[in-house]
Amino acid sequence: MHVLRWALGGTAVLGFLAVAGTALAQEPPLDAHLSTSVEFPNALTFELNATAPVTIDRAEVHYQVEQLSCGTGASTALATFTPTDDLDVSWEWDLRDAGGLAVGSRITYRWVLSGDGQTFETAPETVVFEDPRFEWQTMEGEFLRLHWYAGNEGFARDLVNVGDRGVRTLRQATGIAPSQPVEVRIYETAEAMRETILFGQEWAGGVAYAGQGLVAMGINGTNIDWGREAMVHEMSHVVVGQATFRCGSSLPAWLDEGLAVYNESSAAPIEFQVALAMAIAENSATSLRAIAGSFPYGRDGAVLAYAQSRSVVDHLIDTHGPEKMNDLLTTFKRVGTIDRALTEVYGFDTDGLDAAWRAKVGLPRRSSSDTLEREPLPTIPPLGIPTQRPQIDATPTPTTGPSATPTPVPSATPTPSPTPTSVGRGGAGCNRSGDSAGLDGGTMLAIALGGLVVARRRR
Repeated sequence: MHVLRWALGGTAVLGFLAVAGTALAQEPPLDAHLSTSVEFPNALTFELNATAPVTIDRAEVHYQVEQLSCGTGASTALATFTPTDDLDVSWEWDLRDAGGLAVGSRITYRWVLSGDGQTFETAPETVVFEDPRFEWQTMEGEFLRLHWYAGNEGFARDLVNVGDRGVRTLRQATGIAPSQPVEVRIYETAEAMRETILFGQEWAGGVAYAGQGLVAMGINGTNIDWGREAMVHEMSHVVVGQATFRCGSSLPAWLDEGLAVYNESSAAPIEFQVALAMAIAENSATSLRAIAGSFPYGRDGAVLAYAQSRSVVDHLIDTHGPEKMNDLLTTFKRVGTIDRALTEVYGFDTDGLDAAWRAKVGLPRRSSSDTLEREPLPTIPPLGIPTQRPQIDATPTPTTGPSATPTPVPSATPTPSPTPTSVGRGGAGCNRSGDSAGLDGGTMLAIALGGLVVARRRR
């Protein structure tokens, strides 16, 4: 995999100004002005200028990132100031402590002031965490809103059409569609995109935040083929993630990634075909339970996991139809475990699906001595935010500053940068890249299968 290293550039400041409403149940009203400033991408500062009818000795900012979550409570931070009736206060949210904030995040906030036994509350305001380094243009699609700054309108329209087409294909296969447009930001390079991500992977070429409906990728004319597949793949993750969100549960990796890769094209990438053919010939395919939580860290194991997951999803849709897949996703959202959902919709659990798929591709039944891990019970961490299944080289666990109640940081799914010299289609999966050593797909498949025949004869 080609690795591109990066360094954080300079900072920029972006301001937002809003006029808040009057104090709640107080006379005379509170005269307050709210604003925010951004030191991109490290900090977001909430500012308040207000005149109160009494001396204020406590000022809190209540803020919340708009996203799918289990809890509804906002985080609270306490500003430091000298008691007065003429306030000019601020509180800085250090995003390095919080693990970073996705570009395009919407943060709703308000100030709550107290003094002389009275409480005043401003009307809520919303700020969008934007990247001020570039002059962004916007193009609307049916299912997405594309933001870009490099390239002409034809470049942007191509990506919009690809994204819309991908959602339509996913809807045909699963019956689901986004409830609101997905916000997609296209950077000219992967390096520029990575500069927005604190503690991000140095190989990332794109990132998706399903809970917020956000996607960011580095796409230009030199990697447009990869970009089209990545667009479909990440749009699929967002749509599926939103449709199946449930507190304390998440889709198994084989189903989530399998749907995203299945949706990219009508045929599996050659690299996947080779990996799966080898696993079938050697009877080395893994169990579905083994790739329910996360995929292997090594490249070969990850490629096989993607190939097998796509094949299993293809089997479910081809054998039982799109309506059943829609039933599976909606049932999972209701019951919270994949075994219960599979049993209710298809009449078999994960092990039954594994056995049916193995029979279809010509693999023998697993022996009774095979160890299959049972599905773990879901856990809910503090604040009721659902745990996310680990990704390859996952970002560090975020922490919060001493003056703020912990705020959950949206979980991101990274996509690797494409290999500039790749010839074959490796696809746009979240943890893989195309690399075929200069051979066309047919040659690769022939060599792989021929090698298997030779190996089996030597035994």
